[in-house]
Amino acid sequence: MKKFTFYKLHVALAMLFMHTAVLAQMQSQLYVVSGGAFSDPNDFVEITHFDPQNSDNLTFGTIYTQAAQDALIQAANLLVTATDSLVIFDLESGSKLAATAVSGANLLTVSEENIFMSVQYPQTSGFLKIFDRNTLELKQTVDEISGETAGLLVVENKLFVAVPGSYGSTNGAIAIVDPASGQLIEEIDMGAAALGIYDLYLFNGQLIALCKTPYGESIGNLIRFDPETNAFEHFSFNHAFGKGIAIIESKLYLMVDNGVGIIDLESMQMLDSQFISDPGSSNYIYFSDIVFDSIHQQFYAATTDYFSFGEGIIMDMQANITGSFDAGISAEALAVDYKQTTSLPLVEINSVQLYPNPAENLLQLKSISNRTIQTVSILHVSGQLAVEQQINAKNATLNVSVLPSGFYLIDILFEDQSHSIKQFVKN
Repeated sequence: MKKFTFYKLHVALAMLFMHTAVLAQMQSQLYVVSGGAFSDPNDFVEITHFDPQNSDNLTFGTIYTQAAQDALIQAANLLVTATDSLVIFDLESGSKLAATAVSGANLLTVSEENIFMSVQYPQTSGFLKIFDRNTLELKQTVDEISGETAGLLVVENKLFVAVPGSYGSTNGAIAIVDPASGQLIEEIDMGAAALGIYDLYLFNGQLIALCKTPYGESIGNLIRFDPETNAFEHFSFNHAFGKGIAIIESKLYLMVDNGVGIIDLESMQMLDSQFISDPGSSNYIYFSDIVFDSIHQQFYAATTDYFSFGEGIIMDMQANITGSFDAGISAEALAVDYKQTTSLPLVEINSVQLYPNPAENLLQLKSISNRTIQTVSILHVSGQLAVEQQINAKNATLNVSVLPSGFYLIDILFEDQSHSIKQFVKN
């Protein structure tokens, strides 16, 4: 026990001295996936890379289709869904590693060696697809889900899938799937208040489902869902909801009344319905996507009229505009990548694969040195212990949903008593 305590003290003191260096070596990068002008069949999806350190905008890649649905950073890769395609890019070289045609491609999540994709119009069945995360080989289509799907979230050994349904649906649902077998466990109808269910988050062990408000209506709904008992509770707001952005210190940032609002998830109260104001919907200018940069504590927002205009705006935590980036015409998918720019003493770079990074809910660890992970300790950059978990396996899944947003260090103790110290950002 004394040896363990001494080691922790040693790490904590080392981290205090290394604090500035650690933060300096972590940098964020923004990837912008823009669909171009919807009216121009020759204006294809363009991916650009923005470096907030020097404000450089660089062309990254092209997908020869016309609209973007999702962009997901996965380890050293960028995954993109664009209308009828799923594509993987290498973040270092910019090269296209794999691509496959998928009608109705929508949102993505990754677990273990699988990519899970929700599916929408024009498909009329097979609303969940499972691909190999490296080759994009289609491994399975789940046919039993009742309608079009949206947000995806893996919690423990279950995949939760938002089911807003097809055009004309009157109810929303959550489908629960075994991610290992791809088998539908059950689908839970949550009634008319769940209509438009879209984004799924994990907060304090509960699922938070954000329901996008149907066109022409003015009520927004959140659902708190217990993944253990399947019990749920609806919360209604007199505001129209759009996409979710992020949970930051128990507050959900989301698109509200064409701007950005903040909901306190502890009290389920709207704190600010126009934290960021409407960019000009009366003139057909809307936010197409917004993401949060945890390193720089700022928002990247893209605005568009979908046919001639697009603008990228950077805002701080007080919603002050601090910069801009090239957003093309209709940047409907933004993704932030966090990079380690230099190596640190005591850090074994290649002993453990850690993903996703940043993480909102679950953090996956995979030993690639074939050593068993004995213990994982998550520390604040000050060296203070936040979470400790016994593993005794080569792979691990950590629930980090209860951690406040910010920068963390992970001390990984192997069976041979060697250590690896990794870094991650909690969104």
